[in-house]
Amino acid sequence: VRDGYSQRVRITQADGSVRYESSNSSLRSAADLVDDQFAVLSALRRTLALDPDSSAVLADLTSAPALHSRIVLEDGGRFTTTLVSALVQPDAVRLVRQSTPGLDLVFEPALPTLLISLPVGAQDISTGSVTLLPLNNSLPYTSTLTLVARESVATPAGHFDNCLKVSLQLRAGRASLGRSITWYCPDAGGVRREDYDSNDVLQSTAEAVVISSAAGVLGQPDDSAP
Repeated sequence: VRDGYSQRVRITQADGSVRYESSNSSLRSAADLVDDQFAVLSALRRTLALDPDSSAVLADLTSAPALHSRIVLEDGGRFTTTLVSALVQPDAVRLVRQSTPGLDLVFEPALPTLLISLPVGAQDISTGSVTLLPLNNSLPYTSTLTLVARESVATPAGHFDNCLKVSLQLRAGRASLGRSITWYCPDAGGVRREDYDSNDVLQSTAEAVVISSAAGVLGQPDDSAP
């Protein structure tokens, strides 16, 4: 995970239509995630196994790195912004909060989206609760994270080796929220994603067109982008 990271992504729907997404990410501290919503602080405490009665909670959160991402989806002249906050640990990335207009979700404990030490073919099943803010309504969640393969992948942004192909299936309450497959690559992050519905039918494929970070710029601007 790198600071000052940005991507331009082309999303191809199952019907062939195309949308674009731009994201900017920064690496800060977990303390920056805390606001007036208690559910966020509770999720951080539980994920990091912090003593809720300790006066050192703020110091512990300040020393814990977190990734803050702003994602803008462009669709027919309309723009939708998603804010994503995730804890960054030595062997994992865990989603704490995902906010879009009308849907603000907090996962407790934070939802694992990448487990680097997971062997190929192995699964990690995690359980917890997902809270809808500001109503504070909660549902139990179950996630199944599978490291499908370590492989190379090609996108408009370039060819990447030694990537982790990760499948994430999520259920909230009794409902399936579908499945995603993401290719995470060294120095580039997630460069390709396939999203499936609750019936496991492919809905869209997202591919990085341009990746920019301290390591430089990969790929070229897509002239067909709006």
